[in-house]
Amino acid sequence: NDNLFPSAFENVIGVYRNHECGENTIFYHPGSSVEFGAYGSPRPLPGLPQKLNFSGSSFAAAHVTGKVAQLLKNNPDANMLQVKDMLIKNSLQYPV
Repeated sequence: NDNLFPSAFENVIGVYRNHECGENTIFYHPGSSVEFGAYGSPRPLPGLPQKLNFSGSSFAAAHVTGKVAQLLKNNPDANMLQVKDMLIKNSLQYPV
């Protein structure tokens, strides 16, 4: 069983850190319980090299959340399925 929780729930957008993603890139993985891969680092901090900063799926989730917020700004009445569809249309199919 490849279900990963909470990503496997229908009302959740599954996100993981994808090392191939740039700051504005989101990959879509059709058929996967973790549907989206995204950049897994925070914004750069002065005086700290990015490679020494924290990174991971939590930051990737924050990047996707920001994209969802942008989509909802223009589509405030969208439901979860519509949000996922808009996110898919704004993502790259993986593997590229």
